[in-house]
Amino acid sequence: MKKHCEAPEVKEAHEMMRAVARNIDQVKKKLEQKNRVKELSGILDGWLGPDLTVLGELKQEGMLMEHNKPRIVFLFDTMLIMTKPKEDKRLQFKNYIQVRRKLI
Repeated sequence: MKKHCEAPEVKEAHEMMRAVARNIDQVKKKLEQKNRVKELSGILDGWLGPDLTVLGELKQEGMLMEHNKPRIVFLFDTMLIMTKPKEDKRLQFKNYIQVRRKLI
């Protein structure tokens, strides 16, 4: 006698539930990224480039050290933006590197 969890219908339903969960995760991640880019637009001083939303998806962000000074970097699809943290929790734009091909 077969267990009910091995039935093809149950396996199919399980895979469908997993696909829905993955889709929800992707949508949630994109929404969080859009909100983060919107937040960055409001705290980034000295940026004279295009609106951050046109740089593509925000792939990664993190801190690097340059001559023992912290720099916060943001990797978008088309550009790497380097900033300097300010005391008022804002960011001062320092430099950028254009990304010509997909790095990640």
